[in-house]
Amino acid sequence: MTDVLPFLPYPPIEQHGVIGDRRTAALVAADGTIDWLCLPNYDGASIFGALLDAEHGGFWRIGPATPTAGRQRYLADSNVLITTWEYEGGTLEVTDALLWPETSRPAGDEERRVVLRRVRCCAGAVEAAFQLVPRRDFDTAAVVTPSGDGFTLKLAEATLGLWASGNVTAAGNAVSGTFTLTSGDEIWAVLAWQESPEAWSIERARSALDASVAYWHAWSAGLTYTGPRKERILRSALTVHLLSFAPSGSLVAAPTTSLPERIGGDRNYDYRFAWVRDASL
Repeated sequence: MTDVLPFLPYPPIEQHGVIGDRRTAALVAADGTIDWLCLPNYDGASIFGALLDAEHGGFWRIGPATPTAGRQRYLADSNVLITTWEYEGGTLEVTDALLWPETSRPAGDEERRVVLRRVRCCAGAVEAAFQLVPRRDFDTAAVVTPSGDGFTLKLAEATLGLWASGNVTAAGNAVSGTFTLTSGDEIWAVLAWQESPEAWSIERARSALDASVAYWHAWSAGLTYTGPRKERILRSALTVHLLSFAPSGSLVAAPTTSLPERIGGDRNYDYRFAWVRDASL
């Protein structure tokens, strides 16, 4: 890590969006930093934990070259997150998703965990930055090696495969890059658990994102509520569905751990489990 962190540390919890595949979930801060992700499941070891420890937790930021908070929203009727930054000279947009949220996956695919990120210049010209620094359980740094069109990142017994359509380079335990994007330009990136990066391409990434969006849209279409605050009800339902653990159907209380219920309080529980009390409601 450098003395000056390349992201905005410890943003308020309300300045985050959440993405998930119903096996695990990630928190994405409004500056484009994934600062919480456990793999392979909700209760696994943290890979990105800067939410709790900015210096040792690990993170993945894609956003403007100078870290600033953008505006976050979800793609309609989905758990795909979009963060937007608007400047006088241009507009930048990052789309985030955890792929394949289906309850049943094809044989051999159940253990796959894939984070997909797309950065796009929507207007004008914008300088963008990419920095990936995973840390396993706030301790083990990655050993980064080139692998085809991407990189393999080894963290103890865990392996991550990184593929990106833009030019990123490895230095030490990090992968980073900077880009000048003009209107219409986009860069895709995929981080896959226990998977080589060689299999990925823009076409496959786009198809996988479309399939995940289609799942959320189909699930949302099954909700027939038409009363007051319909959009809020749908958003709440989508979030609850995201927190369901697909292999068993159980519902985790939260995707995070060690956050105090009250600032300065002592109730810093691990909520990444299905509490019988909550699940029975």
